[in-house]
Amino acid sequence: MASPAGARSAAHPGPRLTASGANLLVANQWLALLRLARFARRADVPLLVWTVDHPVALRYWLRPGRAWLVTTNRPEQALALRSALGSHSATILP
Repeated sequence: MASPAGARSAAHPGPRLTASGANLLVANQWLALLRLARFARRADVPLLVWTVDHPVALRYWLRPGRAWLVTTNRPEQALALRSALGSHSATILP
């Protein structure tokens, strides 16, 4: 079970990101949707979202500007969606 401090730092990554010198934010799709995607855009930090398997969620995260990279267990479906969305969509990592 995560500690309250760990949960807070996951929801408010600014201090940890700055202290670590990281140049990338990696987040579960639900945390990214709730808060971290907005933080990444404002901080101008690339966002990797994992593991996105539902077609509606894939369509959302593959749209331009939403995520730099999306991991999925359904790469064929994600590639088809990305092709339909155009060349500026997120990169897909199976």
